[in-house]
Amino acid sequence: MGNSIDKKAFHQFSYGLFLLTTRVGDRDNGCIVNTAIQAASEPRQVSVSCVKGSCTQEMIDESGVFCVSILAESTPAAFFKHFGMQSGHDVDKFEQSASAQILGGEVARTASGLAYERSANAFFCCKVVVREDLGSHVMYSAEVVEAKRLSDEPSITYDYYRRVTKKQDEPAAQAQGAVVAWKCTVCGYIYEGAELPQDFVCPLCKHGAEDFEPVYESAKTDAAANPVAAQVANKVASAVGKGDGAINEGGSNMDKWVCTVCGYIYEGEQPPEACPVCKAPASAFKKVEGELELAAEHEFGIYAKTVKDNPEISAEDKEYIFEQLKSNFVGECSEVGM
Repeated sequence: MGNSIDKKAFHQFSYGLFLLTTRVGDRDNGCIVNTAIQAASEPRQVSVSCVKGSCTQEMIDESGVFCVSILAESTPAAFFKHFGMQSGHDVDKFEQSASAQILGGEVARTASGLAYERSANAFFCCKVVVREDLGSHVMYSAEVVEAKRLSDEPSITYDYYRRVTKKQDEPAAQAQGAVVAWKCTVCGYIYEGAELPQDFVCPLCKHGAEDFEPVYESAKTDAAANPVAAQVANKVASAVGKGDGAINEGGSNMDKWVCTVCGYIYEGEQPPEACPVCKAPASAFKKVEGELELAAEHEFGIYAKTVKDNPEISAEDKEYIFEQLKSNFVGECSEVGM
């Protein structure tokens, strides 16, 4: 048997899109997954695949239960952004104000208390019976303990999402300024430039151009309020030739310090005690001399070179930094066809 693998062949699989939720104590979390199937009819079982190390996956390991909502074609783009393009490690996706806006009111719950999407076509509340580590993902086979059909609307497919749903954001996107870069929605890789080649393949996760979304000039203003956004904003600033303007609108003459682990830029006479993004200590910061050069956000071996054997970083912080770097790669939106 030949060992030639055309990675684009995996893109020909047909996928649905689902909201996968779980609950530990009084905390809910959920993410968008594209792999959920009825695995057996007797006993009734469902199987789902979830990115290993994601917040949802870790919480399912702890709770042993999950709920799958089969999303409809009418599900708005904002819903997928909220649950698929940010991590529960960083935000509370079910925080009250966010829930009211994205979910249209109070969170709908199954009899066992798990959250589900009320506009979905159906939901399945499940108890895990088999857990299998597949490498990049964890697959759960689970017994269905509650199920309900909610709508007869066509269920959304990944193809429909790319062709129709994503375009719903185009009018809003026009107000965000010019396109200055493209971000891989799977692993977070940033391609600098206004035009993304149609045959471009992400050098990290090997997904094609169809899985990239535009980054607009307005990303630089987001960085002022969100330190995590600074990583993208600094790349955006470089792409449009504005140096560090992404986080320094006024052109300050203060010293700049770059975190050698995650690329966060800090301005001040001395570096901060700890990076607000990855928690690396002050010793991980390097003073910027001359023109600003971007940190190697996806540099191979950056953890081993700057964190692993650093005596100034505690074991707890090392574990946190490692997980943050890993989650930056795998993201929260499960894409099995890697």
